[in-house]
Amino acid sequence: DVRRGMVLAEKNTRNAYTKIETEIYVLTSEEGGRHKPFFVGYRPQVYVNTTDVTASIESLLSKKGEKDTNNEMILPGDTVSLKLHLLYPIALEKGMHFAIREGNKTIGAGIVTNLLE
Repeated sequence: DVRRGMVLAEKNTRNAYTKIETEIYVLTSEEGGRHKPFFVGYRPQVYVNTTDVTASIESLLSKKGEKDTNNEMILPGDTVSLKLHLLYPIALEKGMHFAIREGNKTIGAGIVTNLLE
């Protein structure tokens, strides 16, 4: 009865979240990632452990090396802090690593920095 993406845990030891803060690195085209930038509102697949979920980028919190984040464009090669909204709740912890995929291509790697809801 256990299926892909399910978490086995003692009762009340894990919580499921739909809103998280993350830090991600976006792969360049030379690394096998995207050729074009993306923006707030972009909806990639997020792969965490054995599950995947569609996420929507809610906001760009900061861009490494930049003080002004009014430009909401995320370029290949950028390291950025983002607020993500997951389509459905999944069990997460701070420090968990994940991959960001588009179709059959990995376009970035990230880590959960804060759990919101």
